[in-house]
Amino acid sequence: MSPNKIENRAFLRHAVNIKAVCILPEQGECPCEIRNVCIGGMYFMYDQGYRTYTRKITVGTTIELLFSVPAEDSIKKLSFQGRIVRPDESGAGIALLNPSLDSLQTLDEYIKTLCVTAPDKKEQITDEESSSYNKDTANKNRDEILTACKNIIDESFKPLIKTSQQRIIDALFQASEQSQETNEQNAYYDSLNILNRSKNKLEETFFSSALAQLNTYCDDPDSMNKTTEKHTNSGKLTLTLIEEDVLEDWIAVTEISNVARVKHHETLYDIEQHLSTLYQTCITEENNPFGPILFAQAFEDGIQQLQLHHLANQLCYTIFKEVLKMVLGELYKKILEQLIELESSDKEESTQEATMPPITDASSSPLDSPHETTMPQIADANTPSLDSAHETAAPTIDNVNTSRLNNAHQVTAPPTANAAMPPMGHSHATTAPPEIDATIPLLDPIQMPAPATNSTSGGIPHRGVTYPPSATAPQSPAANHQDIYQVVQTLRNLQQQPGTPSQHSNTAQNQNNNGVTLQPASDIKPSVGPVTAYQTESSVAIAPVIYKQMEVLDALSHLQDKASMQPATQYIEQESICSQVSNILSDDKTEESNKTISDRESEIMEVGGYLFSSLFRDRLVSNNVRSWLKRLEIPILKLAIVDNTIFTDKYHVARQVINKISQLELYGEDNPITTRVNHLLDKIISTKGDTSGIFKKTLNEIDQLIQIQDKAYTENMKDLVNECDDKEARMKDKKTDEAPIDPELQEWVKRVYRIKIGNWLLFSSDSNSPLRLRLAWRAKNKTQYVFVNLRGIQEFSLHLTEIAQQLRDGTTIVLDNADDPAMDRAQYQMLQDMHLQLLHEATHDQLTGLINRREFESCLQAAYSAVQQENTQHVLYYLDLDHLDVINTTCGYDASDRLLVEVTTLLQDKLSKNTTFSRISDSEFAILLSNCSLEKALNIAQQQKEIIQNYRLNWEDKRLSIDVNIGMVEITGKETHSATLLQAAESSCKAAKRKGSNSIHIFNHNDAELSSRQKTLEWVSRIDQALDENTLELRCQLIKRIQNDSTLPPHHSEIFLSVTDEQGNAVSPQEFILAAEEYHRMPKIDRWVIRNVFNWIVQHDTKLEEMGSLAINLSGNSLNDDTFLNFVLDEIKSTKVPTHKVCFEITETAGIANLSNAIEFIEEIKKTGCQFSLDDFGSGLSSYGYLKNLPIDYLKIDGSFVKYMNNNPCDYAVVKSITEIGHFMGKKIIAECVENDVVLDLLRKIGVDYAQGYGIEKPYKLQDLTKIKYSEIANHE
Repeated sequence: MSPNKIENRAFLRHAVNIKAVCILPEQGECPCEIRNVCIGGMYFMYDQGYRTYTRKITVGTTIELLFSVPAEDSIKKLSFQGRIVRPDESGAGIALLNPSLDSLQTLDEYIKTLCVTAPDKKEQITDEESSSYNKDTANKNRDEILTACKNIIDESFKPLIKTSQQRIIDALFQASEQSQETNEQNAYYDSLNILNRSKNKLEETFFSSALAQLNTYCDDPDSMNKTTEKHTNSGKLTLTLIEEDVLEDWIAVTEISNVARVKHHETLYDIEQHLSTLYQTCITEENNPFGPILFAQAFEDGIQQLQLHHLANQLCYTIFKEVLKMVLGELYKKILEQLIELESSDKEESTQEATMPPITDASSSPLDSPHETTMPQIADANTPSLDSAHETAAPTIDNVNTSRLNNAHQVTAPPTANAAMPPMGHSHATTAPPEIDATIPLLDPIQMPAPATNSTSGGIPHRGVTYPPSATAPQSPAANHQDIYQVVQTLRNLQQQPGTPSQHSNTAQNQNNNGVTLQPASDIKPSVGPVTAYQTESSVAIAPVIYKQMEVLDALSHLQDKASMQPATQYIEQESICSQVSNILSDDKTEESNKTISDRESEIMEVGGYLFSSLFRDRLVSNNVRSWLKRLEIPILKLAIVDNTIFTDKYHVARQVINKISQLELYGEDNPITTRVNHLLDKIISTKGDTSGIFKKTLNEIDQLIQIQDKAYTENMKDLVNECDDKEARMKDKKTDEAPIDPELQEWVKRVYRIKIGNWLLFSSDSNSPLRLRLAWRAKNKTQYVFVNLRGIQEFSLHLTEIAQQLRDGTTIVLDNADDPAMDRAQYQMLQDMHLQLLHEATHDQLTGLINRREFESCLQAAYSAVQQENTQHVLYYLDLDHLDVINTTCGYDASDRLLVEVTTLLQDKLSKNTTFSRISDSEFAILLSNCSLEKALNIAQQQKEIIQNYRLNWEDKRLSIDVNIGMVEITGKETHSATLLQAAESSCKAAKRKGSNSIHIFNHNDAELSSRQKTLEWVSRIDQALDENTLELRCQLIKRIQNDSTLPPHHSEIFLSVTDEQGNAVSPQEFILAAEEYHRMPKIDRWVIRNVFNWIVQHDTKLEEMGSLAINLSGNSLNDDTFLNFVLDEIKSTKVPTHKVCFEITETAGIANLSNAIEFIEEIKKTGCQFSLDDFGSGLSSYGYLKNLPIDYLKIDGSFVKYMNNNPCDYAVVKSITEIGHFMGKKIIAECVENDVVLDLLRKIGVDYAQGYGIEKPYKLQDLTKIKYSEIANHE
């Protein structure tokens, strides 16, 4: 086929990457990316995490795509409606429905700018570089390499098209047999006859088209973009009538290319890097001559020649897509191997001919002139000039999976003591002294930002490929996403920051242990790879030499040999793998004593160790397969050191092996499955070098074992369900009296109702031998539940109330995320563990280990709520230690610190497990006794008083004593609110102190209760009146976007309820809310707010075009109201509110307390297009454990961590941790309680997306929102 024919296809395909939102019917918003555009349609791909929500999208479904593109000096929002033409699991193609000409023109202008602003790929190499770059030689080498690659592809054409033809014939025959419509049957039969008669024609057209494209594109890759470039200069866009069949063919071909590219993106990415070196220009998916589009277009040309029926065409494209995905993996692997092999041989030849230039001033020390450094030059055709910030080495391992990782950085200039360190694995280039081997393997440059160069002649090294000055390194598929290595490194660095000092000294609050005032929290820089030298105020040190990769791998092998000598169930947990490897290497007396493991390899072993530790603790993994996972730990780490994408690529074969093994369940040690798996693991462990082949074989065999296991489960389940159904039918006519359900169990009964068939539960979770079972059957009236093991054998049957009781007691738990792969669960568990460690630092007293006042107040609020809901009784008491100031003065802070620790230990020994113990301030403690009567609490307080009275601090030659005073408050649920409880306990403690030392005083509720009760009743009356007369007032507060990122939704606002007194003056809503919650008015208030906000949005929809959504707070009471969901759905339907402008906020505590209700509510409302935000995030104890179950869009960080984060390193660490992990999980982050510019600046640097608080904007009346100019706000971001 001629090049002209290539350019004259039915549609001009524009490859783009535009972030968009797809509005799906009944499913709401779904993030996606538009990948291809033509005049009549688009092809887009769903974000990875949303693909399970889109499986029900079918042909003919009408959807809407919303996105923004730059236009002149502004950002224009575009909206296109389309009908689904070809859906699949990863994306869909749409035919545009009545598109706006203006919108098409705007999109067309944007596509033009993509071409116009692209770097000039044909810029010639400068004379300065000609000494190291011989163009004629490079072209000759390029032609040889490309010819070899073309031969590989040429050999693939025949088996590819023949396999496709045979499968298409089979599929057409089957479709014709199964079709119920005569016209469809005829279409398939006719097409089948044509294909049988024209096999040779299809092959010939495919071959000629593919070879023509291959030769044309290999000679000039940019010719693939000629049609786009030609079109961008063609002037005004016009709408034309497009045949639907032609459009569907375009979408089908686009789908083939995109799906194949997603499947093989890693290998294609590596090929494009090597091709960039060969062509001396940037090769991407748009101009890769070997890309999937080559095959897709050739097949399109072949099919079009046959003129089959449209239905048959679509079936042909579907079959070819599956065959191509299967074939391309091995084909691209061969091409990559060929590129590496031939490039390496060329480099060896050029190296033999070249001479090594002298090292400039090699005798001078880098320390003599820390800012003027030199780098040895290596004569290599691909080496950038001396101004380049980096130097790369050619791959030294002939393994395809490892070549891209064996890069080396040469380090030169030592940073000054106050220099900002680059992130882990982003080592800056500095000159290493000649006698020190300072080369270290890099992290996979997927994580590396493109380094800036100070010269136009400087190249950019990228994954071991050096680009000429005229080329730009292609962007990694994951370049815009944080990976697990970066997140873990950031959290580890946060954990290593100085914690909150002891609270006994006012001056100690802002000082570290050396008495140096702490700087306000700022960007905490991750550690860096070792430099050759560094300088501090007191000393100069030489950085250690790095162990070579092979030495680390040998040490891991040695560790594997040691582990194989131990019983399979004995885990090596005494120290980390990295520490053990370091010990093995340091024991080698032949090595230099100052050698160390590189940061990259230490990081990989650390992340791998964390993940396997989480796997071993995963309750969804059977105990008897954990020994297999333990055996895989070291082989996986060895493979990760060579190819660290194991922990970032969800489709990596080794990762899939772990996931599959984790699904197995064994009964008894001697069985064929155990023998077979052990044999496979033995092969993995014993294989030297590349283990990818044995991992693939292992995966295939374990897949077969799982199929056998699933088959047995299915057969047993079928018998069990039939038996249970028969039994239920026989009992149908027998009347049984069901006992009424205990009111205290009502909430837990609702949770049982929401357990679905197939869900996993852990019974006897508090014992040493918990039982993991699956719900297999339940009665139609939901009173009886049958649970089975993994073989489908019944273990026991339980009544509804029995399960509810066990859930309440915590002896049975529902296992979340059971459908997620094991490695995904381990990953999130690891991040949760690391965050909880940071959270512990922020919520606990460093000296005593007790929770601090802020955390105690949260516990007190939870206890207060429990008393109101469950009719339980708690007691709070407050202890104040006397004479501690005297000990500080006479003996110093060390003595008082020791006293506080010893007293804490003595008091804790006498308290039960369900007691909450806190250090409130310097000498004051609080204790919350749960489910305890006042009489029992008084006895405990007497014991505690006697313990302190009898205590003596032995310090030097002194024996020192202290006194204590205790104030007690009984929590009955009749108090106004929980905040008054701690105040009451503190005042009672002061009353005890007035009595004299070692006294106890019990707070008298009577007078206080009578006054507060009267006030609360007055508020309830006013609430009812305000609701009846519609006199409540709505206010709002700006939630401002603080990052200069146009992909983020614009500013939005949170709705507040305004309360006025009798004179009409605004008052604090706290008492109003507390009264409404106590007397169950919150659901009614929430409904009033929703109704009025929806009406306001509808009336002011034009104003909302400038901003994002309005956030409406929902109470826990509303989430627990069975009728609330239908109310919201009815309001959405009746008001026709634009749902993408509505965001509901639920608090973390409300979410976790009513998790089953919250999930159902969120899932149903999100189908309408509304968004959700989780408020007060970070204050809960299991945040990341249940976050994945809540499909929310925004995380709003608890303001108590934000407010003073500039003065509290622990608070800063928590905010940073939530931001890092939240972004990793794809959530947008909001910080509330931002009251000054210092905190705001820190939040920007951390990466928080939005900020809210008085430092941003004070609340104002909702009607005044129309006066706000959001465009002016945007200009001040």
